[in-house]
Amino acid sequence: MYLKVVVPRNPVLLIVVGAGVLTLVISVVYLHTLPANNTRSLLVYTSPTLYSLVSEYAEIFERDFNVEVHVSAGPTGALINRVEITRRGDILLTSDHVFMENAISRGLVEKGTVRVVSYIVPAIAVPRGNPHNISGILDLVEKPLKIGIADPEVAPFGRIAVEILKRAGVYESVKDRLVVYGDVAQVARQLVLGQVDVAILPYIVKYWYPGEVDLVWLSPGEIRGLVSCQLVAIIVYSENRELAELFIEGFTAWLREKNSTLGLAASLEDLAELTPYTPSSLEFPEVCLGR
Repeated sequence: MYLKVVVPRNPVLLIVVGAGVLTLVISVVYLHTLPANNTRSLLVYTSPTLYSLVSEYAEIFERDFNVEVHVSAGPTGALINRVEITRRGDILLTSDHVFMENAISRGLVEKGTVRVVSYIVPAIAVPRGNPHNISGILDLVEKPLKIGIADPEVAPFGRIAVEILKRAGVYESVKDRLVVYGDVAQVARQLVLGQVDVAILPYIVKYWYPGEVDLVWLSPGEIRGLVSCQLVAIIVYSENRELAELFIEGFTAWLREKNSTLGLAASLEDLAELTPYTPSSLEFPEVCLGR
């Protein structure tokens, strides 16, 4: 049984731990914290991996269009539940394709508005200098390390991390040393703080903590079919659809301009430059290829 850790809540990030009842309570409370419905405002739900970027662009968008943009971040599964319960929101950004497909199947987003924000692949993240000399997934078995992952019940990369361990045949050997946090942002922070020795995270965390996090890349076979993409779509309950379209168009264009410093792979060509993989070796889902 793995250890699930609840980090004291950051006022910016809404971390949902537990099952549907807690999600419902938080969602109802959250509704009362929002301003009254405003035709010149947007409510954007985003995964933690994109929160800082969405917030930064939201400030630009507010100035350019004289609107209010309210950004709420949290584990993707919890965000989708909140949209369904509250029937509020304009834009949803998911940290992987599975949750976007789930939102589509539940009728919560407009399928025709889905766009790729970036491509993501998992890696083993280690503190700077790789003090435990990790070279691959088997080292997680042979060394008594605390392994950080995101909550597989609500966070896409938590699910991916568990699947990587199972595919390698090591999950049963390491499950008692797994330390589970609410989302990848928490896991990355705890890695930097030394609360865990190693973590399975999206490669982008290296760019969140320049000079503090190194990566150990997995072989293509270890992650084939476990790669994904971050997606954005308009929520069906949006009362500001045209404004939401403008936000998505501007945000994706803005990201492309900043990609050289962000480390985001906005295209498959970018992915080949930023990682040791060729796109054909990783088998991306069709929705990540615009199909």
